[in-house]
Amino acid sequence: TSSTISNNIKLNHIEVLGTYYVGGFAGSANANNIIIDDATISGVNWVSGISASSFNIAITNNVVKNSHIMGSGSYISGLSSRGYRATNFNNRDIYGSSVIRTQVLSKGDYVGGIVGNSNYSNGAATEKRIYNSIVLDSTITGNDYVGGITGYNNVIQTTDSYVARTTIQGTGSYVGGFYGYSKNDAVTSATGFTRIQHSMIQNSTVIGNDNVGGLIGYVTSELNSPDFDDIYLDVNVQTSNVYGNANIGIGNHNPYI
Repeated sequence: TSSTISNNIKLNHIEVLGTYYVGGFAGSANANNIIIDDATISGVNWVSGISASSFNIAITNNVVKNSHIMGSGSYISGLSSRGYRATNFNNRDIYGSSVIRTQVLSKGDYVGGIVGNSNYSNGAATEKRIYNSIVLDSTITGNDYVGGITGYNNVIQTTDSYVARTTIQGTGSYVGGFYGYSKNDAVTSATGFTRIQHSMIQNSTVIGNDNVGGLIGYVTSELNSPDFDDIYLDVNVQTSNVYGNANIGIGNHNPYI
């Protein structure tokens, strides 16, 4: 449960099978300094390498490596399927965590290297952060809303993080090297735009049908244009649709409000 506090645990050569809320470590738990190595984790919806839900909990300093994370449905990710309304750890949602040489595979939507759906939609204006985290030598596949960091982003800032030597592929729309889709429901003058700072995507490939971006597939509901600071992009962006929108930065966006 979310009240469980777990530290300094290493799990090797494990197989975890389930249907919903399937995690390599737990369905929902405070997870700190957990290492998952050589794991097969599979289910239908909400399947993740560490904790399937990070609802009001902390996910810090964790590693998932040499693993296969598979879901036949939606909300599949390397660390946490649902990363919203989480953690008071210096206002950070996911901190200091890594996904390395891992396949995150889904036939559905909301698929991410770190978080499947980082949706903070209860009207609060406080940003949460994915901070100092990496996705390396991995493959992330799904349908719509597929991202190297998170498939669907709402009020999440990414700082000091990177994606390298990774393939991010969606058979549908909204596919991005960092975010597949970035939306901001809880907008104020302070938190009214997407923030990605001091981060990079390197030697990676992003493939989708439409709204495909090396950084973000699609951006919507913003007070201002996105805030990008100290960003490095070395990414191959491809679309399977000759009429699809694809760009090395943002694949597509609606007018900023």
